[in-house]
Amino acid sequence: MTMDVRYNPVVGWLFIVLGGVGAVLQVWLLLLGSFSVFIIFSVFFLIAGAVSLRRTYFSVYPGGATTYAMIGPAKRDFSVGDRQPLTLEGGRLVVRLENGKRRTVGSRAMSHPADWKRLAAAMNG
Repeated sequence: MTMDVRYNPVVGWLFIVLGGVGAVLQVWLLLLGSFSVFIIFSVFFLIAGAVSLRRTYFSVYPGGATTYAMIGPAKRDFSVGDRQPLTLEGGRLVVRLENGKRRTVGSRAMSHPADWKRLAAAMNG
């Protein structure tokens, strides 16, 4: 089973709305004669929102899973074997390490709802 799970679109649109409101307020302040460096945060939120609408949150494949950063090339690979399977626990996809610790690969809240349902159906059935 190879599957890509995207970011939840609600998160992306939330970032876009926050960035848009911040940018409008910062432009308004600029027109009033005051400058604020917080325009940088507004632009960052706009970019993060636009990127998260198209970016893959994590991928699951037979040998493990990979989680991708929202912005940038960073990624984290989780290799799994027969003794450390990927499991769904409480709305999270986790891998159990050999030392007993758990690592979260992805969560249902940050995942696209349709992709999470497909993942849950594929893992349970």
